[in-house]
Amino acid sequence: MLKKEIAWFDARRAGVETFVSRLQTQIRELQTAASQPLAVFLAWTSARIQPGIDGQAEALSDASKHAGNAFTAIDTVKCYNGQDFEILQYAEAVKRAGISYMIQTRANALQIGFVRFTTRAMFAQGFWFGIHLVSARQKSPGDIVAGFMAALIAAQSIHELLPQIIVLEKGRTAGATLRNMKNEIIHVSFGGSFHGTQRPLFCQGHIELQDVSFAYPSRSHQSALDSINLVFPAGKTTFVVGSSGSGKSTLVNLLLGFYGATTGDIFVDGIPVTSLDIGWLRRNITCVQQQGGLFDETVTKNVALGHQAGNLLTKSTIMQSLDFALLSNTICDLPNGLETQVGYGGNQFSGGQKQRINLARAWLRDTPILLLDEATSALDSLARSSMMRNIREWRQGKTTIIITHEKSQVHDDDFVYVLESGSVSQQGFKHQMGLVSDAQGVGALEPLNSLSSGPGRHDSPLNVDSGLDQPVSDSPGAVLDMSKQILRKHGREARSSLSIEVKSEDGTSKSAQCESPVDPALPLIDSSRSARVDEWRPYVRTAESCGATDSIELRRLDGDKESKWSNVKRLADPWSRRPGFSRVRSSSITSTASSSASDLGFLQEEMIADHQTQDAITLKAALFTIWPSLLWTERIVLMLGFVFAAITAMATPAFSWVFSKLLATFYVRDSHEQGQQAMRWSLSILAIATVDATASSLMHFSLEKSGQAWVDSLRMTAFRRIIDQPRAWFDQEENRVAELIETLDRNPEEVRNLLGRFAGHIFVAILMLSISISWSLLLNWKITLVTLSSLPFLYILTHSFESISTKWETRSNDASTITNKISLETFSNIRTVRAYNLEAYFHTKYLAATTHALKTGLYRASFSGLFFGLSDSAIIFITALIYWVGARLASSNPDDLPNILTVLSLLLFGISSVQNLIAYIPQRSSSLATATSLLRLANLPSHEHTRRHHRRTPPRQAHPITFTNISFAYPTRPTIPTLSNVSLTLQSGIATAIVGPSGSGKSTIAALLLGLYPPSAGTITLGAPSSDTELHAFRARCVAVCPQSPHIFPTSIAGNIAYPDHHPDGANSRKSRSAGVRHAAKMVGLHAFITTLPNGYDTTIGPGGTGLSGGQAQRVGVARAVFRVLCMKVGSGATGEAVGAPGAGGQRWLVLDEATSALDQGNVGVVVKRVVRGLAERGVGVVVITHDERVVGACEEVVVIGERGEGSRQGGVGEFLAGRLEECVG
Repeated sequence: MLKKEIAWFDARRAGVETFVSRLQTQIRELQTAASQPLAVFLAWTSARIQPGIDGQAEALSDASKHAGNAFTAIDTVKCYNGQDFEILQYAEAVKRAGISYMIQTRANALQIGFVRFTTRAMFAQGFWFGIHLVSARQKSPGDIVAGFMAALIAAQSIHELLPQIIVLEKGRTAGATLRNMKNEIIHVSFGGSFHGTQRPLFCQGHIELQDVSFAYPSRSHQSALDSINLVFPAGKTTFVVGSSGSGKSTLVNLLLGFYGATTGDIFVDGIPVTSLDIGWLRRNITCVQQQGGLFDETVTKNVALGHQAGNLLTKSTIMQSLDFALLSNTICDLPNGLETQVGYGGNQFSGGQKQRINLARAWLRDTPILLLDEATSALDSLARSSMMRNIREWRQGKTTIIITHEKSQVHDDDFVYVLESGSVSQQGFKHQMGLVSDAQGVGALEPLNSLSSGPGRHDSPLNVDSGLDQPVSDSPGAVLDMSKQILRKHGREARSSLSIEVKSEDGTSKSAQCESPVDPALPLIDSSRSARVDEWRPYVRTAESCGATDSIELRRLDGDKESKWSNVKRLADPWSRRPGFSRVRSSSITSTASSSASDLGFLQEEMIADHQTQDAITLKAALFTIWPSLLWTERIVLMLGFVFAAITAMATPAFSWVFSKLLATFYVRDSHEQGQQAMRWSLSILAIATVDATASSLMHFSLEKSGQAWVDSLRMTAFRRIIDQPRAWFDQEENRVAELIETLDRNPEEVRNLLGRFAGHIFVAILMLSISISWSLLLNWKITLVTLSSLPFLYILTHSFESISTKWETRSNDASTITNKISLETFSNIRTVRAYNLEAYFHTKYLAATTHALKTGLYRASFSGLFFGLSDSAIIFITALIYWVGARLASSNPDDLPNILTVLSLLLFGISSVQNLIAYIPQRSSSLATATSLLRLANLPSHEHTRRHHRRTPPRQAHPITFTNISFAYPTRPTIPTLSNVSLTLQSGIATAIVGPSGSGKSTIAALLLGLYPPSAGTITLGAPSSDTELHAFRARCVAVCPQSPHIFPTSIAGNIAYPDHHPDGANSRKSRSAGVRHAAKMVGLHAFITTLPNGYDTTIGPGGTGLSGGQAQRVGVARAVFRVLCMKVGSGATGEAVGAPGAGGQRWLVLDEATSALDQGNVGVVVKRVVRGLAERGVGVVVITHDERVVGACEEVVVIGERGEGSRQGGVGEFLAGRLEECVG
């Protein structure tokens, strides 16, 4: 999979995470089937089982997809009260899986009944043939009895195998699925593979695109790039700007070789990229994207992954990279410093901090070509400006392509390409493109206004809210001037990106003269770099080579650079200064980027230490959860199942008694009497066989049906409890999304066996053994007591086998979970893995995990196999003992032979039931191990839903939201305060901007406002104290939110915008929802793009669907929040008056958390004018968390959060201009 094209991952219908989880489940099913006694696959296995298996697999895949999306987007689910909708979707998938499983169960039950009847009835047929052989004097009665006993043992073996038919069939299906997956991975290609072999000695960095066109496989009808011609000269910095969806990020994907161009050619140093070795290409290109992937490693390891010799780097080098990225003080202030875990996807850090870690990684890599794709969009303006200065200084003389919508980053002498709808609309040096200079305070590419306000981009005025089309202020420059003055007052530079794009009155723009970025006075290839050898040699991570790697003297360990960047860092990052800061730079660090043998061992120990599990639950405790989980109708089925089990248990001793009577007829001298007895006992056997077959079939079906109902209930309870947990619960190590999905996907399938297969057989064995022993005691107490004397020995062996099997099954499950975690992290960040050539690193890491899993499995097989053999063979020794004792007694007392035969039959059938249980021990141990994690989730405490009736409903009248002396630390980092003594007031009906440095806790304020976390100290008032307010009602009636990275669900665009109201009832509701969705899309400037898609608003997006650019995804998120605000009912009564109606009152809030960071200036202007200003004028309290000066200038109130969240200041724009709060950002 590591070698597959990105397009292959895009084509996964259920998404990469679900695909990987289902892959692990298929492997487990194959392993389970292969570990059973595979003497033969029954040729008569019903073909009806296969459709049920396929249907169940598809339904469980859908269930995993819904669960994965709900848990990944838990913030969105909670803030939009989507819990009930997610539960409904999950329940429908689980129900379909249960129905498909019952198809399998019915077929298996019929097979069990048929085989049990056949094996019982054959004794009647065999008896008549035996009588014939004895009468013909061809065989003696003893030979016939011996033959019957052998047939009895064979019949018991067949009975033992019957319940495993589904397991074997599912294993066969899983094996076939894995084989198909393997074939698809090996053979299926999306045309994006690069098979070049050229590896030049060095890379100059000259890039040229000639007539390049490209369309994504999921949108083959729509070109993302259309015949573009671009030149990026070696050693120069070139900018690419354009609106959201104009093809900027697509350009990056092509340069990195993620996709191949549909037409045209791309050249690097004059060589077509299709002729270059893809590894060489990526070793010479570094890309930092807006949402760059971080891995669940330490800060050190995440940064060191960018370097070819990560295992040789020192702390000094790592700290220099963090100095460059303005992060050194912030990291060193953490309790674990460089060894701090960044969390899955970097969730322990803010968006700006994650971007800077990625920039530190890129600095360490220091490749000839650097691609920055909105790499500083999450930084505040001062940090962004300082970061860009650092980048320019670092990249002097190196090819750098900066993709941005922040045109203020472009200097007058920078060459710029302007993309529009996949084509180059303008190109040239900034000072030659008719631009207003930075000195004049605008610094924007005027023609770029047309990218979002040209034909098809803006729609006609909205009749439901015509006032939204009014200008944001009296003049286009008013907001700009206000923003500039605010920032100047607080020591920040006046930046050119402050303007809000407004078309000129005549709607026209001048076209700049197009020219090449190559200065004719400069040679095409920089001669100063020609002697430079290939420093970016392949990162060879094998045990054989890593140990011999020579030390590398890094060019970057240069005191001047450190000094310069340290000064810049201290100037640009005043919020991260603390007294007493010192660095330890001498010690070496070891990165798991090395794959030496010692590192593999360390990795195994680390993974094992990080994954401690609970002791497996007892069978009794697990079974006691069944009854409360079932409905009354299901309980009746369960009771009937045990009634049929009792009949099955009694039928076997009855069969033994009748069978012994049948054998005794061989010794009847009178042929007439022998014939009568033979007829009577033969018909009795047939009758018992019929009853036994019917009862066994119904027992299996009833218990499997009850077991399915039980695990469905556990699944739903666990899912409901998970989604109901507080937000902090999802931050804990043991509650990662990958492990939750695996627990809900695979574990219930094994837990069901506890009732469907084990409980019934245990009940049958105990009852059968009790009847057999009691009956035998009455007939011949001597043989019975000898048998009973051997049971303690058998108990010791079976108990040891169970303990060993449970212990190693738990360890095996833990090892499997670790491999799943690594594969999920790898393929969910496959673009980062590819871009940094980390395939070998993660392959080594996965190999270490699978090697550990294999070693664990071998130990498990060895120990479990040994005790299985001892336990199983003990039955044979006991059987031999019983025969020996019986023979001695029969020889001494021939008249007692009929009773001896009866006792032998009873005891042998009873012991065979124990033998059946021994065969089930490995599966039972596995089921108990998986039941532990599933029941942990099902028994989680209820939280929000159970407290609804004990809290006050938020008032409908407009009230301010107040934070009073709020302090907060995340539960996973309780010693690191995120907010300290923060107080602020948010007024309804106005727009309030919350600003502050990156990592100061701005997003945390939004999380506290939405009730995702409770404050550690202080009070939040939402018309009433938040601790007394019913949050479900507050989120439903009063607030909508859009985060910086909104989650895109795998459904239609309309479904994403209307989430969670996907399927309204009634034609009027559907029509109203459709109109609301379109209105929301128009308000954020997304309607024109949607209409270009083949299915319009019904186009599926997200995993497995049409991909969106970062800006388009953000606008979908803003539209989702706007739609929710539009749907809020306001006023004190049920007026039905919508928020869009002028003059509507009530408590309504819109929270935008960096929701415009990926938008170009034109679309930012649309959002500011139509959403921020437009909704505020209609009584909605708009809270905007932003680093964008344009957005700040559109707000009426400003809240400034101090460094590290220490305190806050608030005031109106006028107060800021007067300098009243100047000290809060100084």
